[in-house]
Amino acid sequence: MEIKPSPPLQNLEAFLPDKEQLQSWKAENTPQLYKGEDLYLYIDGGAEIYHEYGFRQVLVQDYKSAAGKSLTLEIFEMANSECAFGIYTFKSSGKGKAVSVGQDGQLEDYYLNFWKGHFQITLTGSDSSPEIIQGLLFIAKSLDAKMKSLGARPLLIEALPKEWFPLFRQKYIKGVLGLQNSESFLSRSILGFREAVVGVNDEKRFRSLVFLYSSTDECRRRFQEAQAVLGKSAAARNLRNLGPDFFTVTDSQGRVFYVRIFEDCLGLAITNEGQEFASKILTLIRHNWAKLK
Repeated sequence: MEIKPSPPLQNLEAFLPDKEQLQSWKAENTPQLYKGEDLYLYIDGGAEIYHEYGFRQVLVQDYKSAAGKSLTLEIFEMANSECAFGIYTFKSSGKGKAVSVGQDGQLEDYYLNFWKGHFQITLTGSDSSPEIIQGLLFIAKSLDAKMKSLGARPLLIEALPKEWFPLFRQKYIKGVLGLQNSESFLSRSILGFREAVVGVNDEKRFRSLVFLYSSTDECRRRFQEAQAVLGKSAAARNLRNLGPDFFTVTDSQGRVFYVRIFEDCLGLAITNEGQEFASKILTLIRHNWAKLK
């Protein structure tokens, strides 16, 4: 199989606002660039998750206003738009305010996150004052105007029913670290997936996950492995088969997990509302995925 070379790295400084555009804000010092493994020099103890999402490089630039307020801009270049969307969902809480900047712009307190194409952008202010918020939006919109290419969300995201899981409460997972961050109870039992998504419903206090595998056979094998691992886990209780492709298990917090296989995917519903409710959600996910393929 021919391995395609990675495209050249983007000149991230080209996205920075021009001096005359900054108005009351001023760039402090020179921008700092970290590529590949150099990310460990910038993020101590948290770089691994970025690499799992396909990190390539990040540009960091500090700004200060005439009144002495400060903010920091980070432009992350990822392997592709799916990876950019993924790290965006990892960094966003889903509880902020939607803003019209980039793709899926979200403002929370003194943080602003968005993604566009294969880039993920974070702006962090020193506080949540009106001047900082205006500065975050101003610089974000300046970057947005210079970034011409849009990206597509991962197809698997569309398997989650929008009526149950709003976009800002979804996460896209590329590996075990992302799963551990989102649902640590499963991180030792559900392995080998190509990608996964998580949807959270705050109102009814339940969540669903979908794991995609390379084939139907691989999915079934991993389903059986998960049953075996959870059956021996001290953190799991009451593992019961509900059919040849369906089982349930309870974690140490009393949360009930319903796990069902459908072709090349595992669907999970985590809810204490009972089997009928879980089956309803999993059936919706199954139908959504069948229509997308």
